[in-house]
Amino acid sequence: MQNNENKGNNTVLRLILCLPIILIIYFAISFSNADISADEVSAVTLTLPSGKTLDFEEKADVAFYVNLYLDSDDLSKKLRDVEGETPLKVSLKLEERTIDYSVYPELNESGCFLERADGGYAVIGEVTATELLSRSECEYLYEERLLPSLYLQSGEKSTEVLPQTYSWQFKKLDGAFYSDTVSEYSRTEGSYSFYASEGGEFVFSVEPTEYTVTFYGEDGNALATDSIGSLIFPTDTELTAKVEARWETDTVAGYGGNASYSFKLLYDVLPEISVSTQTVKTGDVIVATFKHFSDNEEISLDTSLKTSELRINYDGNTAFAYLPVSLETETGEYDLVFKVGSETKSFKIGVTRIESEFANVTYDAQKYTDASTPEAIEEYEKLLATVNETVMSPYFEAGVGFESPTGRSVLHKFGTEILANGIPPSSYLLGIDYGMQEGDSVKAAERGYVVFVGETVKTGKTVILEHGYGIKTYYYHLDETKNVSVGSIVQKGVNIGIAGTTGLSAGTGLHFAVSVNGVFVNPQGFFDEGIRVPKA
Repeated sequence: MQNNENKGNNTVLRLILCLPIILIIYFAISFSNADISADEVSAVTLTLPSGKTLDFEEKADVAFYVNLYLDSDDLSKKLRDVEGETPLKVSLKLEERTIDYSVYPELNESGCFLERADGGYAVIGEVTATELLSRSECEYLYEERLLPSLYLQSGEKSTEVLPQTYSWQFKKLDGAFYSDTVSEYSRTEGSYSFYASEGGEFVFSVEPTEYTVTFYGEDGNALATDSIGSLIFPTDTELTAKVEARWETDTVAGYGGNASYSFKLLYDVLPEISVSTQTVKTGDVIVATFKHFSDNEEISLDTSLKTSELRINYDGNTAFAYLPVSLETETGEYDLVFKVGSETKSFKIGVTRIESEFANVTYDAQKYTDASTPEAIEEYEKLLATVNETVMSPYFEAGVGFESPTGRSVLHKFGTEILANGIPPSSYLLGIDYGMQEGDSVKAAERGYVVFVGETVKTGKTVILEHGYGIKTYYYHLDETKNVSVGSIVQKGVNIGIAGTTGLSAGTGLHFAVSVNGVFVNPQGFFDEGIRVPKA
């Protein structure tokens, strides 16, 4: 008797313990089956495969997506492999919850199905599928029946040209024709280009029944050709192109209409590239010049030479770039390979090392320790990175040599190998050290824009000037600064400070440096020639 009672108690206990699981299963089934009506749903949100979202609150739209969910018949498995296919996601918003499901449509009444939130599948009835495929949110499925695309083909480059206006009808699955509201168009005239040496042609994704092309010159007059291949100009020339295209309505293919295109077309002559020299020393600057270069073009440089990134500067119609040769560059021969479009231009650059001296410099032990900490090194590197972000307009007079920042003699030249306090490893000087006297003035070597006035552990009181085109001068170890503030412009020869001993200095002195695009170079070239700006 006792055993029977125990068995009964155990059965009741098991039922009590299982009750939460039973309730969870019940609610999961109830929620997944979603015994709901359209009146309970306040809104529907769709997420298209493109990521665009659409919100519906009208009763007819809400009722359609509720009934689509409720009236679909369960499947044991999905109708087809949809790997790589992005579904149309539907979210039904109720008062306290949402019901989410995904629709996998295709242009076939019997091929549309959905996936419920619980992972179950259901086939959409043919009548409902036809209605779904006729709705505007599913127009993306009719891509092949929408307005054909126009491309400007030149060499390996193909660029889509957008119309300003179009009128296009296409047939949906219900057999009726609808206006295309999906295809893109441009509210303003676009701007396109092609390289004369690569030729060009207009290509439609679907050949029109008929189309015309008209080119207009810079004077507004129509040219006597309708072929890109027949255009011949000696220099870069901007034209206006107009294209009118018409497609006869085809009831079998299911589309037809017309489109108008009007856009600027640049007849682009490939740049002629030259370099100022093909024999350099470390610390020199190569000047690359690009004739017929326009700002819509992309040019790249491939080289193992230790230099800066390619930065294009403009002086009127002349495009050029400075390529500073880092002191870290090994001697040898390097290729400079410029690429514009599908064309390349190569130069051989021979590099030798600048003549180097050696100096054992003794610094105050505490200053040396302070300047050698990771924090001090990081502070200095952060300073260089920050000021290198600024590339200003030119403030200098081209081709006129820099003025010496002091009348004192040079203590250590650019590239001198410095052994600090007899402790290896040695390092190479990235500027010029001047031996100074207390009270000596420090002058701006060239007219410039002040990008930094401040102090770091390594450089002491410092002034940094931007002279334009990424060229900067640096003045370290000042006792005080004068006539400078960030954002101001100082004239060449103006007193900007007093020589001192701040930072890691071995006595009263000035460290003067020049960088181009963030790479330190030999200042002597700027004393001799100033900033070189090529002319076309």
